[in-house]
Amino acid sequence: MDGKNTLHAAFEYFKNVANRLGSIIVIAAAMVIGFLIGYYYWLMFVKTTEQKETIKISAVSIAVNDRGELMIIDRKNGVYSIYQDSVGQEIFNIYATKKYNQVVK
Repeated sequence: MDGKNTLHAAFEYFKNVANRLGSIIVIAAAMVIGFLIGYYYWLMFVKTTEQKETIKISAVSIAVNDRGELMIIDRKNGVYSIYQDSVGQEIFNIYATKKYNQVVK
């Protein structure tokens, strides 16, 4: 009888471990599936709607606000876009390098 009780106790132990492991696997699978749905939704719908916009200098005014952020203001309707300060600095560096090269040549 002792062997039968030991086998029954081992079976119950493995059954409890399998239940816990099954719960963890279900939760992990749900998290992974949720991440994949979110990632591929963005990839298929949001990313494809983004388009690069070409702006003519004559149609806009460019300014820098007190926080150093670049502002591009549409002259026709006054709508403006604000970009991070690093974008403004990078555009200024490109423009300054271009002007410097024109003067040196």
